[in-house]
Amino acid sequence: MNNQSRLRLLLCGVLAVAMAPVQAQPQKGPHPALPSVTVPGALGVNIHFTDAREGELEMLKAGGFRVIRMDFAWGATEKAKGVYDFSAYDRLIKSLDTHKLQPLFILDYSNELYDEGLSPYTDAGRTAFANWAGAAAKHFKGHKVLWEMYNEPNGGFWKPLAKVEDYIKLAVATGKAIQRDAPGECYIGPGVSGMDFGFMEPCFKAGLLELWDGVTVHPYRQSDPESVNNEYRRLRLMIERYKPKDKTIPILSGEWGYSSAWTNFDDERQGKYLPRQWMINMMNNIPVSIWYDWHDDGTDPKEYEHHFGSTENQYFAGRTPVYNPKPSYTAAKTLAQFLDGYKFNKRLSLDSPAAYLLVFSKGNEVKLAAWTTSPAHEIVIPASAGNFKVVNYLGATQPNAIATAQGLKVRISDAPIYLEPSAPNAALREIAEWKTEPLEVIEIAPVMGALGARAGRKTTRVPGGLRRDNAPVPLGYSRQFGPEKLWASQTYLTVVGNPLNISVMPVESNKLEVRLENPSEFPTVGEVIVNGGPAQTVSFTDSEKLLIFPFPARSTDGSWEAKVRYKGTTERDIVEATYRFVPVKSFAALTADNLAASLVANPDGDAKIESEQSLSLENAPQPAPNGGPVLKLKYRFAPGWKFANIQPRTNQWATIEGSPKRLGMWVYGDSSNHRIRMRFSDSTGQTFQPAGTPIDWTGWRYYSFPLDNTGGYWSGANDGQIHGAIKVESLFLLDSAEQKGGQGEIYVSSPSWIY
Repeated sequence: MNNQSRLRLLLCGVLAVAMAPVQAQPQKGPHPALPSVTVPGALGVNIHFTDAREGELEMLKAGGFRVIRMDFAWGATEKAKGVYDFSAYDRLIKSLDTHKLQPLFILDYSNELYDEGLSPYTDAGRTAFANWAGAAAKHFKGHKVLWEMYNEPNGGFWKPLAKVEDYIKLAVATGKAIQRDAPGECYIGPGVSGMDFGFMEPCFKAGLLELWDGVTVHPYRQSDPESVNNEYRRLRLMIERYKPKDKTIPILSGEWGYSSAWTNFDDERQGKYLPRQWMINMMNNIPVSIWYDWHDDGTDPKEYEHHFGSTENQYFAGRTPVYNPKPSYTAAKTLAQFLDGYKFNKRLSLDSPAAYLLVFSKGNEVKLAAWTTSPAHEIVIPASAGNFKVVNYLGATQPNAIATAQGLKVRISDAPIYLEPSAPNAALREIAEWKTEPLEVIEIAPVMGALGARAGRKTTRVPGGLRRDNAPVPLGYSRQFGPEKLWASQTYLTVVGNPLNISVMPVESNKLEVRLENPSEFPTVGEVIVNGGPAQTVSFTDSEKLLIFPFPARSTDGSWEAKVRYKGTTERDIVEATYRFVPVKSFAALTADNLAASLVANPDGDAKIESEQSLSLENAPQPAPNGGPVLKLKYRFAPGWKFANIQPRTNQWATIEGSPKRLGMWVYGDSSNHRIRMRFSDSTGQTFQPAGTPIDWTGWRYYSFPLDNTGGYWSGANDGQIHGAIKVESLFLLDSAEQKGGQGEIYVSSPSWIY
């Protein structure tokens, strides 16, 4: 039985038994080679050497790093077919063993002896790579190596272009070779750049979770580390859907850092983000957190890649320390020393979800960490009366804080602080012993009654039941602790285990496509009606179902509306969605005469990288599906970080009326794999940039951008929350794929606000 069938049977059984929450069955623990979650066991860093300089590993270990991630290069270790030279890594392993550091080796990339030096794409190339990997795992068996299957195969490291099917074939062959040659070794992957669910899900569907002992991701972003929480939850649920029933497969943060040379970043902000990143990972039960990078790779102040390090670039022989620490190194060292021997225990809820109060415990000893992603403010910690030692994120001791019978008042900011009671604290001990609520609980919708009831506690109750289109619902439980009877709260999310999401989009030939997204592949039977018209019956267990309906009538201003209703076989199994498409008025009025005064194509990215970009009104090779003006973007990018930015010149173009959910448009693609994006800003000047999609098609295709806070953000309030009215900063943005450069033409037509 495959995993999807098993899940369907499980969900059907749950429906038959009183709609109870889906509780995970007892499972085997994680792979024994995975590090202990006791601080600092899970904390690591990326290096780029096999032979450490004198004093380097000593400084690295003193900084709290315990897991060392390093490329294990195929091309450098097999220079004659079938002949392996692992001597450089023998030296590295010996040094790591001496300092009690654990290796995470990346099995990468290509070898000029096979497949023309490209990433393996033939059976012969895959067999050679797999045999090499199996030999390496056998050679280093017993050293608790974590073997990672490639580095960022969804991006530019897979030559010539990323192709998930080729990666899956290679990963399966490699996993089987490691099982054959070095059974019991820890095998992890795929090490994707970003949280690329579109790449990971095919890997999971292909059965790679049968082979992998952990799922590695690189959650890079230029936003707060806390913004990863929703993505981690989505990935946990995806792993749960596809993994073998009796296997525990954690998420590993295999590479993640912040360049102190990014716009609006500096060494101080990087230093604040490192401990926040690590503690967010702990909060999400992640056993490996690799900071990128060990030291700066260069000294060019404008080169982002030079400034990811926890230390500066220059090495000082014979000196201790051998590198100048940046605040991020000091922050790592402070966290590791202050919480040495402690484990994450739970997060306590405060008045604001932007405030973080984490409890760490070691036996009956308790320590705390606190910070906020919002402006600095005061919080009250449910701690019994007594003195507290306070240490800031850089290890500097602050004035003691004193808890009273009403609790402990402290001021928190974006810089974490650590707190330790000077004597055993009754309330905190009881809080540490309190059962930690799960990160999420899965419910099978519809659920008719109120959620959250639990005897003997204050609880957050959610009336009205739970439908299949519900967003995750936060539920809170509170209890009193200590002789002072102080209230403490925990929050977890109730997640719909069988969601059904409805979206619509125009398609060519004046038709409307209705998409039913069923990510859990839950048996779905019912009917779909659009705008009160004839019903279409659906019965499917796939992850999505596409239906075609007649296109709705347009109003005189060109707008149109689609009211979609799904009705299942039970009375309350109803999902409804209404979408209203309103054309961007200014676009319809574009002419050759007013184009230059309306929109401009600006270069953006690295100012040192050459580019050309121009706008004109010209017909595409195929007529635009909805007629009307067609905007042509002609571009040329030199290799490097560069993109073309179509921006409004007037307030009329920048203004967005009301609160649309998305911006949709027809795009004529050129299969360049360049990524399309857009930007908007809020009333504080904070910029938001939805992730967009690569142009992997030729011809017309409809695409819509979410106008929410799920993408990157910067400037203004810089808190990831949308404040007030929004306006357009970039109607359309073309981002050079993998910074490889190129030239071509893209066409855009009929942009609409979607409400």
